Amino acid sequence: MTGQGRGESTNDAGRVMAEIRSVNHRGLKINLRASDSLSFLESQVQALIRKRVGRGSVTVQLNHVRPNSQSVPTLNRDALVSVATEVAETAEQAGLNATLDLSGLLLVPGVLQSESVATDRDETRALLSESVDAAVAAALDRFQEMRHHEAVAMGNALASDLLSIAGHLSRIQSMTHLVVERYRQKIHQRVESFLRDHGVEVPVVDLLREVQLFADRSDVSEEITRLQSHLDLFEKELRGGPLPGTNTDSAEEQNAVGRKLDFIVQEMFRETNTIGSKAGDADISQHVVEIKCAIERMRELVQNLE
Repeated sequence: MTGQGRGESTNDAGRVMAEIRSVNHRGLKINLRASDSLSFLESQVQALIRKRVGRGSVTVQLNHVRPNSQSVPTLNRDALVSVATEVAETAEQAGLNATLDLSGLLLVPGVLQSESVATDRDETRALLSESVDAAVAAALDRFQEMRHHEAVAMGNALASDLLSIAGHLSRIQSMTHLVVERYRQKIHQRVESFLRDHGVEVPVVDLLREVQLFADRSDVSEEITRLQSHLDLFEKELRGGPLPGTNTDSAEEQNAVGRKLDFIVQEMFRETNTIGSKAGDADISQHVVEIKCAIERMRELVQNLE
């Protein structure tokens, strides 16, 4: 499933910005890009993503903006004396009457130095960890909200295909008894034609036996029953399963729902194939084709549904 979300957090360690994007993927693949100062938190971020996302190729971008350095300017006395001495000696050698200006000397690079107020390394890492947690959590909230809307749309599309399949299956069921009757009429006409041409008698019981054999071979009532049960189970799982963005189930449970629906779709396709091959009727075949098209649309969706 696709999605995008942004979040940020600020504390004494600076500002952390997180962006999460995903595209369709049957499993979960995480690609993390982080500022050097945040690289030590990679496993922590991976765990946060896996806790709430079960499927998708997920890209996580983390940026860190350091705080404005609190600095205290200090005077480098050795540098000041060295610069003043060099200026005085140069002026004397040139025969100039030089007056040293202290304010001008302070502008010479190296005379005034800024020393950053250092922060304890462990404290900084703890603050960064806290900030990353907050930024990623905020990004995940927006990310899952977007995926939730997509999942609702996908669920509606799947429900529509279920209704379509159920309609075609109902028409197939109503046509099955006609298939045997058509075959009986067809074989009767052929036998009558053969008898007229060759004067051969065929016992009625043999005709009935042949019709019965065909009826047994073309009986798809069992496949229809199984396909209908798959439709009912799919709808139950679809309506009862969690959607991305909910906090009541883990990502593993959400992912399991998608995989279960994928399996049910495979079984639906298997039963539909059997109906098409056993029925041997052109009208039924048209409905079988429509059912297969709907199942293929469903297969593409459930392979990415979480």
